[in-house]
Amino acid sequence: MQNIFLESDYRKIIKALVENKKQIDKKFNFQRMAESMGIQKAYLSQVLQGARDFSQDQLYRASQFLKLKKEEYEYMKLLLEYARSALADRKQELSILIAGIQRQNLKTEKNVELKKVEVTAEKGATYYLDPLNQIVHMALDIPRFRKNISELGRALELSDLRIKKALAVLEEIGVIEIKSGEIKVLTHNIHLPKDSPIFWPWKTALSAMSNYRIRNLDENSTYNFSVVFAADEDTKTKLQTMFLNFLKEARPLVEKAKSKDVFQMNFDLFSWTTN
Repeated sequence: MQNIFLESDYRKIIKALVENKKQIDKKFNFQRMAESMGIQKAYLSQVLQGARDFSQDQLYRASQFLKLKKEEYEYMKLLLEYARSALADRKQELSILIAGIQRQNLKTEKNVELKKVEVTAEKGATYYLDPLNQIVHMALDIPRFRKNISELGRALELSDLRIKKALAVLEEIGVIEIKSGEIKVLTHNIHLPKDSPIFWPWKTALSAMSNYRIRNLDENSTYNFSVVFAADEDTKTKLQTMFLNFLKEARPLVEKAKSKDVFQMNFDLFSWTTN
């Protein structure tokens, strides 16, 4: 377990953390945890099985043993409060706080390290509102396109003039450098956060361009999947967590891969029936 905020039961978090750490150090176990907390292992077992609850002091000792970060410990305190509370209205208040923290930690940038380029609003809009700038930017990781923009133009079915326009934008923003006709990529992995005012205009423009591209490609050149299903919020959160874990596994594969072609992958998970 790398992100404890994806779980709502402090007991499950503790058990998962101990099991994960045990794989690295076999001496790391529940007996050592109980000793570190100054409690009996039998009592610890009762807590983890749901028969009892920790006190706040005991949770503090457990968090020290597990080396939790401050924000992780604060989240665990909320989960413990929720578990111990016998008041329905208090539980409702706590559940809202817990859900808010979980939403924040289900964002992509909270789970996958992404680099954001600091640019002015005007330059950012110039880059993001024309998706072609991003496609050209990624294509420049491929040596044959850096050396020959005409080949890139043929691949994208665009004129040299249109490619040069995109290059000018990228150079102005500072993500590439052009000297004596040689192109050098200075910045990779740009990420536009969802709270940006230009996020949805960018996404709309990119979707339109993507759909046009897909329709004009041979069916063997693409993989497409779409599904509408009925479930609940807990299942939706688990699916989102699975995708975030997929991103963590996918990133090193992409980073190690040889740059030969530019690909695009989309993932949308949303509700049709709630606002």
